[in-house]
Amino acid sequence: MTNYILCTSPRSGSTLLCDLLWQTGVAGKPNSFFRPQSIPNWCDRWGLTPTTITTFDQTYLATAITKGAMGTGTFGLRIMHNNLAPLLGRLKEMFGQTNDVAVLTEAFGPLKFLHLNRSDKVAQAVSLAMAEQTGLWHKNADGSDRENFHLAPEPTYTYESVAHELKILTDEAKGWPSWFAANSVTPLYVDYETLSQRPTETLSEILVFLGKDPQNASKAKPGTQKLASAINDTWAKRFRAEAGLPPPALRS
Repeated sequence: MTNYILCTSPRSGSTLLCDLLWQTGVAGKPNSFFRPQSIPNWCDRWGLTPTTITTFDQTYLATAITKGAMGTGTFGLRIMHNNLAPLLGRLKEMFGQTNDVAVLTEAFGPLKFLHLNRSDKVAQAVSLAMAEQTGLWHKNADGSDRENFHLAPEPTYTYESVAHELKILTDEAKGWPSWFAANSVTPLYVDYETLSQRPTETLSEILVFLGKDPQNASKAKPGTQKLASAINDTWAKRFRAEAGLPPPALRS
């Protein structure tokens, strides 16, 4: 089994990429199976009983691997950097390992790592602030709601809300490269902006990295609709002006 971990951060296009990987039919069905807050929800879905809200057992681990592979022979896991330490801590208790990569390998088998990053951190922070306020996280490709908690009909701009999210995302952006370097991991770097503009080509590169036939990328079509609008641009420009930040770098 060829397995991988998608290392990323919120509002980086990870849901888009997870959908695309699943649609190839050869790369599992990755998801955030070890996000502490989500473990009870996964347990309910799978008919398991969690011991606490933050932990899991061998049965949960085995079930997550099965669900993350979904009969494709490849297990995929999505994880945010702030969820890495809880996962590693629990796995080290279970397996008695002290090395990060060794315990991940013991739990999930031989692994490859993808690092999905969004270069424009201000735009990412704006997107996160809006989602936190409205509860709208994702829409399906046809425009229907996919994940919407209906918290507020419209978001309200404040400098503090965007700055708060930017701090979180900046820390996450530093965390992954530091972890890769400390553990001698060489991931495949995946750029959000490139993924959103050229999903099939990006997916082909990922499949090659995973040892899969890149032709399978043609089977996949984006399953989510981009949420960013002119309001996002207005917020980002306003925040950059108030923070004294330069405009984002132009992309070819």
